[in-house]
Amino acid sequence: MPRVLDPEARRVELIERWVLRAKAFADAAQATHAPLAIVDCEVPRAVKQNPVSVDEVQLSLHIQCRIDTPGRPPTLGDGAPH
Repeated sequence: MPRVLDPEARRVELIERWVLRAKAFADAAQATHAPLAIVDCEVPRAVKQNPVSVDEVQLSLHIQCRIDTPGRPPTLGDGAPH
């Protein structure tokens, strides 16, 4: 089974790819009067790897952030600010 010897060495690249996708989503979803940004991010977890085939490994990085209007207070699941 193939493995990447140091998956954490790819952390920066994985974060950069995620940021590009999140920004593209925010740009597509925002309104002129309500620009969106990446807010309330937690520290990313460890880079994980999963074998895909005998010569391919998939790396993943769990990133938890919210895309919202800057300065808006975070809300709980019921919509109430906390």
